[in-house]
Amino acid sequence: MDSLKQAMRQNGPFVVVAALLCLIAAMQPAFDRVGESRLWRDLTGQTPFRDVRILAVSATELEITLSGTFVKTRDCRTVGGAVAQVIVEGVAYPADFRVGETAATPPSRPVGSHPQAFGPWIITSPVPWPDEARMYRTHNCGGRIQTNEVFAIAWPKEGEE
Repeated sequence: MDSLKQAMRQNGPFVVVAALLCLIAAMQPAFDRVGESRLWRDLTGQTPFRDVRILAVSATELEITLSGTFVKTRDCRTVGGAVAQVIVEGVAYPADFRVGETAATPPSRPVGSHPQAFGPWIITSPVPWPDEARMYRTHNCGGRIQTNEVFAIAWPKEGEE
């Protein structure tokens, strides 16, 4: 036991540094997950948009139409098309997404600090009266690919529009 104490006294700084390096290496996956999280990207200004507000919604049993505003914060390129899904009792189903915007609406809005209008955006469900609709977009922001949820909204049922 005395030899262990003596070794710790002699090699203390080395042991502490080695222990810290092992701890950092063990935590690296957690740091990576935090760095890729939407919350982290929002806090550090990496997300291409913020403050999405749905201002108008109408729905039938198979289709929801939305319009609203968002603030575009970064000039990122979209990758692929929008991905929509509907949720029924916790299960996600792929849904069709189409844009009903006029030709006057730019396909890529400029970066700005004020809200810009979108819509109508239309999601068509494969099942009647889903519980929720969600839309995602993938962007290339300075060489980093990120997918972000644009919105998630409860699907209005008959008489709730």
